[in-house]
Amino acid sequence: MPSREELERWLLDEQSEQDEAADASFAQLFTGLPRIEPRAAFVDRTVQAVWQAHARRRRALVLTWAAAALIAVVTVPLAYAAMPYLGPWAIRTFAFATSHSVPWLIAYTRVALDSWWTLVRVGGNVAAAITTPAHAAALVCVELVGILAFFALLKLVRTERFGDAHV
Repeated sequence: MPSREELERWLLDEQSEQDEAADASFAQLFTGLPRIEPRAAFVDRTVQAVWQAHARRRRALVLTWAAAALIAVVTVPLAYAAMPYLGPWAIRTFAFATSHSVPWLIAYTRVALDSWWTLVRVGGNVAAAITTPAHAAALVCVELVGILAFFALLKLVRTERFGDAHV
């Protein structure tokens, strides 16, 4: 068991920022600690629980593969037998849905693109108007005044919160 003097020596070396001495004191302090080892019963219970979990996972994996194989064995012949009846219906339904939805999709896409092009033109005109030197200088001044007002408000709120505001 490490002594109190070893602990204090290490703490003093750390405080005095002597890295090599602190590392040596730390190593000496912790080499004296007893090793912590689990009891045999704990190890046996842990190993048994791990093996049981492993066995459960293996069983679940085997059952999952068996269920997938059973589903495939049952559904493939059913799908093959139903194909003459369900095939034409599925094709008609798909053709009907796409023939009615694609023109609307194209029309809405065109409207959306027209809206975006309008926004691009408006943004370009606004940018052209703002980038003139007089307007740019005015915008910078307005932004600086806004930042100054924000910081003044922040300082006022902080001083009121701590009770040292003088009016």
